[in-house]
Amino acid sequence: MAAKSRRLSARSALKSKSPSFTDESQSPLPASSANDKESAVKDGNPFLSELPNGESRQVGIAPNDVRAYVERSGFVKGPAYMQEINSVLEKESAYIQALPTTDGEALSGSVTVRLLTEMEREILLEGLTSKRDQVSQSFEADLSLHFEDNWRWQVQQRYLPEMRQLDKDITRMKQQYIFVACDP
Repeated sequence: MAAKSRRLSARSALKSKSPSFTDESQSPLPASSANDKESAVKDGNPFLSELPNGESRQVGIAPNDVRAYVERSGFVKGPAYMQEINSVLEKESAYIQALPTTDGEALSGSVTVRLLTEMEREILLEGLTSKRDQVSQSFEADLSLHFEDNWRWQVQQRYLPEMRQLDKDITRMKQQYIFVACDP
């Protein structure tokens, strides 16, 4: 019996020394605000305990603090895969909004658009690639005509902007969604 009482007293001593999250200062969540404490006192909140000296201290987390923590953590926005889908949709929406308006669109208010089909995309990519190869061959041929630095500079000034534009167009054709105007 004496051994059992010693074990119980040792356990209670260990429990009093081990950190617990009942004290607000050790909580992993943010500290509660003064408004939460006041409303908890008024409502008879069970999260407040009365100390022997007349002071009250919070032994749990106020509901407003839990809500704020959950909102900050992103839990309210849904699962990660849904957040990823929403970000893709937001990017696509921003892309559509950033498209330049045409003269016909400005006059009539809106233009009907459709997605570019895979076959159309492949045909355009093939045409852009062959045009890039053709410009590159012409560039190399013109460079080989003369070995002077001035000539090389002139050839580069002539061909490089067109090659850069073709590279940009090829990169744009690899986007997932490409919208084109429909004929009325």
